[in-house]
Amino acid sequence: MRAALGLLACALAALVYQNALDIPFVFDDRDTVLLNQSLIAPWDWRAALLYNAARPVTNLSFAVDRAFWGFSSFGFHVTNTVLHIAVVALFYGWCTRTLGAAAQTGDRSGTAAFPSPDWAAFFAAAVLAVHPVMAAAVGYVTARSELLAAAGSLAALTYARRAILRGDRKAGMLAAAFGALAIGSSSSAAALPLVVLAFDAWVLRDPGWPVRAARIYAPATLAVVTAAAWHAIASPMAVVPERGLLANVLTESRVVWRYLALLLVPRGQAIVHDVHWVTSPLDPVSIVAFAALAAAIGVAVLQRHVRPLAAFGAVWFVGSLAPTILVPVRDAMAEHRLYLAAPGLLLAVASVTWRAVASGRTIRFALAAVLFVLAVATYRRNELWSRPADLWEESVRRAPGAWQAHWGYAELLREIGRCDRARPEYDAVLRLYSGHAGARAGLDLCRQR
Repeated sequence: MRAALGLLACALAALVYQNALDIPFVFDDRDTVLLNQSLIAPWDWRAALLYNAARPVTNLSFAVDRAFWGFSSFGFHVTNTVLHIAVVALFYGWCTRTLGAAAQTGDRSGTAAFPSPDWAAFFAAAVLAVHPVMAAAVGYVTARSELLAAAGSLAALTYARRAILRGDRKAGMLAAAFGALAIGSSSSAAALPLVVLAFDAWVLRDPGWPVRAARIYAPATLAVVTAAAWHAIASPMAVVPERGLLANVLTESRVVWRYLALLLVPRGQAIVHDVHWVTSPLDPVSIVAFAALAAAIGVAVLQRHVRPLAAFGAVWFVGSLAPTILVPVRDAMAEHRLYLAAPGLLLAVASVTWRAVASGRTIRFALAAVLFVLAVATYRRNELWSRPADLWEESVRRAPGAWQAHWGYAELLREIGRCDRARPEYDAVLRLYSGHAGARAGLDLCRQR
């Protein structure tokens, strides 16, 4: 039954995303794929690895697709879909192992007659498979970084667990290798050493964790921080509006709660989101959001002895979002960042509800109905991504204060020869970001027509 449920979760992912294969390149795909100089010559691995120091693994995967598929968006989306199915399978396997161990530990009868956690593992993996928010990572080629980071992180966690429980050095080396691949794919995986530490100390409670913390986790974290600092200095990213650490933390504290709301009720999705930029450290709503987030983390830490998997899942969720909380980036809110964070939250929920799910047929029917609703929403979301004009119209409508939305829509309109409609969008970009050189260039091109 465990194998059947795992196959079913993977099949749901394949079924829901079969209409995502014809999505064209959109938004940043222009820069990451079409104008990527390292992809000009196929099989040029050295150029692919050196082109983007922050995401060499992701860029290398683009080079592989370029070699096999040329610049056809179909091939790139095939790879994204296959990666998503692999992540669902890895997450299901991770959930069955961790929930199964928790179930056996909590069984006081001394027998194997306890409810199976496989149903909870299935629903956690199936939600990841069909949730419409995940479409922002699966259907967006540039967001492959999150797919690779999730696959690498789950593989690293799986082998790290084996290495700790069995003292297997080979498994430890594989965990380190997959962890490096995850971090080399996306900054979302930067907190992976600390996430593994939390699992080691809170869930496994192996007495050797302090030694591993000093010899493995701390040096790995220091290496990640050093590499991130070097990259930030060598290749600083332009951030509009400019904001310091405190302003960014307060801004992102509100965004984290919006992420949670999107996971609970996926309404108001857009390729670009409007965000309230904090300009004063005394912003009351942002202070409350930050305090609530700090309190939630504190509760998770305090509950690590009572509900270790739930506490671990909470750390996983926040740790995956921590890089953009601490480091200002162009897009303060992007749905694809939830791809690596969501499994932590799903595991936390499954660890609390697995007994009820295993023993309650009515609950399973209700969850199946939820899966159906999510799957339909994702299928429709993929259809919208297949129509870039409608996708950008939605973004401009839902995020009128985001210059990125107007910029993406203006570029699309200009490319299809609708400069009459592109000019107001370029003007909106310059109104929101007066120094945007691309918008000025776009207006000049439209005047020449």
